[in-house]
Parts: sequence; C-alpha cells; structure tokens
Amino acid sequence: MNPRMAADFEGGFLALRAEFGVPLAIAGAEITAIVAESPFAKELREGGIATEASVDAKILLADLSELPAHGTPAEYKGEPFKISRITIQPGGLIGEYELVPRRR
Repeated sequence: MNPRMAADFEGGFLALRAEFGVPLAIAGAEITAIVAESPFAKELREGGIATEASVDAKILLADLSELPAHGTPAEYKGEPFKISRITIQPGGLIGEYELVPRRR
C-alpha cells in the first residue's frame, strides 16, 4: 500500500475507532478496538440463556507493542477471552482477531 493510501486508511480507521471504539486488553495491555458482537448471542447472554459467545475485534497494529499469538489472553467487558483466530493481510495496518471465552 502506498504511503498516502496508508495514511488515509489509518485516518479513516482512527475516526471510526474514536466514535465506536471500546476498551480491550490483550496480554494485559489496554488498547481501544472496534469490536463486533453477534446481536443474537448478546441477547442470549443478557437473558441468561447463554454465558459465552465469541467476538471479533479490529485493532490498529501500531497500537500493539508485539503481535499476539493464538491463545493469548484477552479481556473484554471484564470477561476473560483468548485469541482463537488472527487475520492480518501482508502490509496491512489493521488486524482482525476473533476472541473466544477462555473457558473453551
């Protein structure tokens, strides 16, 4: 990605993160990420029917001091999670991480 496109893309992500970002801890480091939760799973948890569901987090890679690996502990909304899937495009600025409850 050329530097101008990268800067524009990063600026767009930062604007979205400023509006929709939520705190997330990965390996004890607090960052802000854009997190997507399944609305159905969220309702099941809130209704007490289900206790766990995975979430997807989009993270600006520059926010991480080192890239986390599969199984790295994470915390979201005070609940323990671990990284179960990592998607990073070569030369990408954003990493997509699937977090599953640590009990799995």
